[in-house]
Amino acid sequence: MRRCHHRRAGLAAFLATVLTGATLLQGCNAVEPEFDPMTPPPGHGPFTGTVADWPLWFAWHQFGGYCFDTQRCEIRYANDWHGSDRPQASVESHGHPLEKMLRAGNGPIRNFPPPAEVTWVSLDGTSLTASVDMAEIFADRMVRHTAKREDILEDSFIPYPGIILVVDGRTINVYMSTWMALKELKNPDNPHSDQYSGMVLVDSKTY
Repeated sequence: MRRCHHRRAGLAAFLATVLTGATLLQGCNAVEPEFDPMTPPPGHGPFTGTVADWPLWFAWHQFGGYCFDTQRCEIRYANDWHGSDRPQASVESHGHPLEKMLRAGNGPIRNFPPPAEVTWVSLDGTSLTASVDMAEIFADRMVRHTAKREDILEDSFIPYPGIILVVDGRTINVYMSTWMALKELKNPDNPHSDQYSGMVLVDSKTY
């Protein structure tokens, strides 16, 4: 009887150890719930896509990738490819303001895919690589723009902002482009001036 009692006690201790280990292992392997981009930032209400979201924040975005002053250039982001395997001229050589040449035409893209992977060869023949994390750059999810709240048309839908990655020689610049309808014409002689469009440099790094 004593042997049986000892065996039972030993088995109980063994099972307790196994269960404790399994519980700890489950805790280590627990998968955190996926972040919902529609979750409002601190101090904001549910997303409306209008000026009521002020300060404006975004849950989705458009994307564009461009290369200048490179021999070869490749930008991969959100399962898409941007760039060129041929030499690209400088921004200045195009004879147009940068904002007139850039467009975020891919999307909408849910915040945020894995970092953009950039590989390129500069004009001096240096091979370069970079990983550009939009989730880090736009961690607060705030829209970068220079429009005034009182100028924006109430209840009008504000399109998703554009994130534009530009490789310029050995520098990578990240811009945000925006468009908004305005209450009044900026130029009374121009019937199409009741809109705001802008581009803001958000991040820059030279390699």
